Amino acid sequence: MASKYLSGCDMSLWQPDSRVTADFDFIIFKASEGASIGDPTFISKLERAKAVGVDLVGAYHYARTTNTPETDAVNFLRRIQGRPELGHNMILALDIEGADLQRAGAVHWCKRWLDIVYAETGIKPVVYVSASYTKQFEEVVAGDYGLWVAHWNAKKPTVNAWPFWAVWQYEVRDNLDRDYFAGSKEQYLKYCKSNKGE
Repeated sequence: MASKYLSGCDMSLWQPDSRVTADFDFIIFKASEGASIGDPTFISKLERAKAVGVDLVGAYHYARTTNTPETDAVNFLRRIQGRPELGHNMILALDIEGADLQRAGAVHWCKRWLDIVYAETGIKPVVYVSASYTKQFEEVVAGDYGLWVAHWNAKKPTVNAWPFWAVWQYEVRDNLDRDYFAGSKEQYLKYCKSNKGE
């Protein structure tokens, strides 16, 4: 399996910066949550990734659907603004789960957030969602946004509405979420590129 995919993980303030090592092909870091929260380790983890030679990174936002998608998007954009990785080697993602995913209109909320971030950056984010909810996301799929699917301990992830997955969170081990990317480094970088100015 590892030969077909890039091997990575995702991290937030719950993992110390020392967990950022060259053992991974890519690492996706939490940047923000809700309307005003920022992960205090986001920048230091990005800097450590650069220092240890992990040149494929990511930034994700944890959705709080009690807010408007506009306020959540502004918070995320503020956290990633000006980073040298943006538009080059940083995949963008929206993480929606739990009660925030179960609220009425949650999928439409996601589509609006994704559209705002795409319009501002020229980069199409992927959506992190549990495999059991992927059938509800036709509106997001129609917008051509990719899937980061959480499906632990499965031989292959369930994608339902999506034609394929981009990132698969396949297990949690040693207090670390483990992920695969379905493709090569060159394909990963395509998810990171901005179409602004083209």
